[in-house]
Amino acid sequence: MMRAALALGLVACSFQHGTSSDGGGAARDAPLLRDARVVDARPIDARPIDAPRDAAMGASCLFPGERVCPDPGHAAACDLTFQPVIDRTCPPGSSCSQGHCRAPAGATACKQQGDCSGVQVCDLYVVLGFLVGACTDPMGATGPYTPCSPIGDDTACQSGICTESSGGTAQCLVPCQVGSDAECPGHACDSIASPATIEGVSTFGKWGCD
Repeated sequence: MMRAALALGLVACSFQHGTSSDGGGAARDAPLLRDARVVDARPIDARPIDAPRDAAMGASCLFPGERVCPDPGHAAACDLTFQPVIDRTCPPGSSCSQGHCRAPAGATACKQQGDCSGVQVCDLYVVLGFLVGACTDPMGATGPYTPCSPIGDDTACQSGICTESSGGTAQCLVPCQVGSDAECPGHACDSIASPATIEGVSTFGKWGCD
């Protein structure tokens, strides 16, 4: 009788301390597991660090080379000191989004100046990691075949971009297609040598009137 009472006492003790094999330990840990699943199950794009970080979200840099928008009218790249360095002023009708100047809404696609009508110019924008042309209202007053400096962002140019051809001529960008010198009256269609990138995307394979 005493042995039976002792056995019952041991069983009761094991239940109280969660050492039985009936899942008592798992039940005790369940709240912790549920908490872990709640944290881990959050969608990545819902976490603050991955939220869109355009002008309205601020332009703080997370890593060098990151593209950010210091304000709606400028695109920038982060330098080694984690500071945004503006490398383009967005043309008329364009605004910065996710680190790039976006083509104006409803803009006509272009590959050369002749694709645009009126006073609009064929300008280059980053789309899905590539430079593509879109007809845009002119930014500055400096037109084709006018020397410009410095190379890169130049609000005096109609296109807002000063380029240097492989022949060494620096003038406002007027996109053209290789072999289409007719698009550059009195001039040649030459490859762009500089800047090496526009908003972080290579200008290799892009051409402009020389």
